[in-house]
Amino acid sequence: MTTQATELETVQQAMKQTKDKRMHERYQAVSLFLQGYTYAQITKIVGRNEKTVGEYVRAYLFFFSFFGNLNLCQIRAVNASWPIFSSFVI
Repeated sequence: MTTQATELETVQQAMKQTKDKRMHERYQAVSLFLQGYTYAQITKIVGRNEKTVGEYVRAYLFFFSFFGNLNLCQIRAVNASWPIFSSFVI
């Protein structure tokens, strides 16, 4: 399985598990981005402007470039230790 496929699977799993509507929307936007959708296409699907979608994707890309591919338990641990990521992470 490729890294991108693993990332997509992780994001989709998090999207299914969250009960927070805002987080679901963020995960959905990132999931669509990882599937190859453009920002313009994602904005129409999630109902946010391109700037907002870009912020969601940039936060995701920064997080995973900084921490690498983590499983959901590790992501939760990072979130507890690094509150700066709490706007994106589980």
